[in-house]
Amino acid sequence: GNVLELATSLCVAASNFDELDRYTTQLDAFYSQFSELPPSPYEPIHRGLRLLTLVSSGKIPEFYTEVESLPPHLLSNAHIKYVIELAQLIREGSFHKVWELRTTVPTPLYAFFFAKVAETFRGEVAQCIAASYAQLPVEEAARQLMFNAGEEATFSQFAQKNGWEICDRTVRFRSQRAALAHDVPAHHVMSQTLLYAAELERIV
Repeated sequence: GNVLELATSLCVAASNFDELDRYTTQLDAFYSQFSELPPSPYEPIHRGLRLLTLVSSGKIPEFYTEVESLPPHLLSNAHIKYVIELAQLIREGSFHKVWELRTTVPTPLYAFFFAKVAETFRGEVAQCIAASYAQLPVEEAARQLMFNAGEEATFSQFAQKNGWEICDRTVRFRSQRAALAHDVPAHHVMSQTLLYAAELERIV
């Protein structure tokens, strides 16, 4: 158990998400199979890490399956409650609140996941706005995707990665002919069509 806990912490320090997923899975199984052993003081932290790997990867059904399998005493732990709150905010599409939550992480190990959460969230929002608009002003598209004012270069890279065209301070997602016949408010599009919400609807 101690070896797996150390390996998990090292993966976070190295920002190695793939290996982290593997080690947290093994550690989760260890805690469950050897529950008769004296509990590790680090179990809540590492159980929370496992939940964060699922949330940040968009694996919402697996996340809630994991939560339901946790012993009752862990559900009241601050580390677990933090991750559950984070998942709820993502479900609601409250990305501004998600981003605020990063300032209150119960352990520095959890801060690593916010870049991954942002990447996952932006990917879902990008699909929504590109499916609903032919074009948007650069400032509005960047705002919806939670890019700060000084992140124009990063936003341009994100747009290029998604196959969007930026011209005259306008982001063109696709041809005007392919656009929807009516505009849909961006906040409505996001809150209604995010993958997280769709996944939760299937399991609640």
